[in-house]
Amino acid sequence: MYNNKKPSSAFITNVKVPNINLRNTELYFFPERLIIKRGNHFAAIFYKFLTIDSKITRFIEEEPLSSDAVVVGHTWKYLNKNGTPDRRFNDNRQLPICSYSEYTIRSNSGVHEIITTSKRGAFDSFTHFIAAIGTLQNKMANALSES
Repeated sequence: MYNNKKPSSAFITNVKVPNINLRNTELYFFPERLIIKRGNHFAAIFYKFLTIDSKITRFIEEEPLSSDAVVVGHTWKYLNKNGTPDRRFNDNRQLPICSYSEYTIRSNSGVHEIITTSKRGAFDSFTHFIAAIGTLQNKMANALSES
């Protein structure tokens, strides 16, 4: 996560904007809405319309492990049907199975992004904060509709 990148030089703000760069998408967490950038296309959505779910997932890691990864087991790169190592492959090495956190950000309007962190719970506080802003936005909308 970065702390002050803007989606475009046309955006002017007096606050730092947390953002996450994914493979082909950039997420910008402005004070009242999420700005999503894909290539030269932008979308915006209020936090009250977002759902962020989290879960612990297991991932077989072939790349070097990060220092915060939690190894929960091992497997072989190539397996026989019965789970034993396939001896036909000379480069059949043991791979760690890691426990990672997975966060799914979605909305009814088509947002669907998955972020995985090797540090379990790394994004928990931030997602709770975004959910609290969404709850506040719902309360404000309800109060305005009642008056």
